[in-house]
Amino acid sequence: MIRSAQSSAATKSLRRQVDNQSTGRVVVGAGAASITVYLMQGNVIAAESPNDARMYAHLLLRQGAI
Repeated sequence: MIRSAQSSAATKSLRRQVDNQSTGRVVVGAGAASITVYLMQGNVIAAESPNDARMYAHLLLRQGAI
């Protein structure tokens, strides 16, 4: 059985922080599978993961920019 992202503990935690209009960061997962979400007064203002640099390089290579 595959659990939907909407019912995961990580999603529930993030929604709780949004509902509380929190400011700060929420880290979900660990290691290469982690995602950091930055909040300001309950609004998601940024997110990052350890794979971001690799994904940007892949996109630039695919577009012929590098």
